[in-house]
Amino acid sequence: MTAELPLVDEEGESNSPRTRGSLIVSVQWTHCDEEDDKVSNESKLWAISSGGGRALLAVKEKQRPELLEEAALEVEILRQQMEQLLELLLSMATEVLEPMYRLQNRMKIAQSRGKTAEEAKMLEQRLDGLFRTQLLPKLKLVKGSVARQVDTQFPVVLKTLFVPIEEYLSSFDQKSRRDLRSSMEKCLDELNAKMNALKVAPAEDLSPTDGMNMALDQYHQVKSWNDQLREILETFFSGDKAQWQFAREEKVNEMYTKLSGDGFHNAGRSSRSEVKTMARPVTAAAVLKRKERIEKAKQEKTWYEL
Repeated sequence: MTAELPLVDEEGESNSPRTRGSLIVSVQWTHCDEEDDKVSNESKLWAISSGGGRALLAVKEKQRPELLEEAALEVEILRQQMEQLLELLLSMATEVLEPMYRLQNRMKIAQSRGKTAEEAKMLEQRLDGLFRTQLLPKLKLVKGSVARQVDTQFPVVLKTLFVPIEEYLSSFDQKSRRDLRSSMEKCLDELNAKMNALKVAPAEDLSPTDGMNMALDQYHQVKSWNDQLREILETFFSGDKAQWQFAREEKVNEMYTKLSGDGFHNAGRSSRSEVKTMARPVTAAAVLKRKERIEKAKQEKTWYEL
């Protein structure tokens, strides 16, 4: 038995004006008596039917490859550079940003309680001193680390990843290949955008508040950059060497989430409220004593008026 099957186009249609040829399939039938032979022949029938035949002819997707030795080495260099950058961000959060936020909170409390101008001025000077001597140099260090190290090493990494990614993409059908490549291009665009933002130097007239906001922005840019590269590596590669993870990453995220959210700003007020509540517990005895003081004050006032 022979069948001539026309080859279809990329969209699965067989009515293309361009001739694509055909595939001739010949099947030789044999007689079988035994049950086992019958089962075997049924499997062969399924294999040459429309469903099974197409499955056999379909392009098989390759398994995600592991990083080659050269690529793994370049990725490891980039990982070490990013580890140093995360250490710098963590140091900036714990040693500089947290004390600066505490000073800001103290300034707000002093203003709300009508403290003297001298005390407010003293707190402002301390905040400005931390900014000039600690925060501003670290902001410049982050910019320099990105410009001198990460931005230089990243193109080298991409060059080693390009060939294995293309080989992996070649195992997919055209639509899947197009979708995967589009996803990778979006990640690359984000990586370049975040890198350019991180290379911006702090302005000369930067205020302490603007500097603190810039530090938070640097963290968010680094976090997003790592997420994009992590997505590329997880999509196209397997194995431990392709894992984009860091020992300090969780701690860094925890610190900057604390600084970015309301929890840190409310922490000082909450602790002071708790201390005040503990120092003056509301009990029945305390209420009775307070009533006695009020009554005594009323009697003294009445005597004075008489």
